[in-house]
Amino acid sequence: MLQIKKEKFSEIKYEIQHGRLTISGNRMYLLSLFIYSLVLLGITYRVACSVGINVLPREWKVILYAELSLLILQILLILLCKTKSTFNYKVLSVSRVFYTYKVSLDPFIMIAMFTIDNGTFNSYAPFLLLIVFTGMIVHILVLMNSIKKEKKKLFNKQNTMIWISILFLSIVLITVLSRNALFQDINMFLMTIAFTIVFIAMLIGNCEFIIAAYCVFRFPSFAVNPPPQKKSQYVNPKNRRKKKKKNKR
Repeated sequence: MLQIKKEKFSEIKYEIQHGRLTISGNRMYLLSLFIYSLVLLGITYRVACSVGINVLPREWKVILYAELSLLILQILLILLCKTKSTFNYKVLSVSRVFYTYKVSLDPFIMIAMFTIDNGTFNSYAPFLLLIVFTGMIVHILVLMNSIKKEKKKLFNKQNTMIWISILFLSIVLITVLSRNALFQDINMFLMTIAFTIVFIAMLIGNCEFIIAAYCVFRFPSFAVNPPPQKKSQYVNPKNRRKKKKKNKR
């Protein structure tokens, strides 16, 4: 990871200790992700039942049971990590990053299950992988730029190039998908485009969460209960002079 200087992220420090990224903010965020993921997983299980869970390949069974296990773990984290402590914050900060990745991929699991149901999975899967690959490239570029950027250079040439790349990749992706015969179903096409936008947006937002988690682990002053700073003892200059005179006598 590129070197992070804590002086460049004073705003994140404030958000961690007083703003959006506090323990209560993390718990509310994880709760919103839980509800969103629960809805998507419910739809996925319903489609899987119509296909026949016993008929699904072993890999898909593992994915579905892993999704359910992660949801149970998520609600336990929300319920247990209430106390304002650095340990709880570290747990929640890692969980926030992990579950943002997980929830960003949940819609594609649901879409894949729809394609298994209608028999087009083998043809549709490469497009889903293309979307995920494109999103990860954008995510890495934004993360690297977020680490290197300075406070006064939010709209530099590098940022402009990143957003041009995002726009170009999005246009290429939409063009390829719209011309493919698989996307004659307008509902599937619109759903894929909508979740692609959400996927990229969540990955971009996760860059801030990654930096915040790193800073909490790396810099003690970013903790929710930062260690007290050592106070330098103040010595009155007059007292010093008195001590010097006594020593001379």
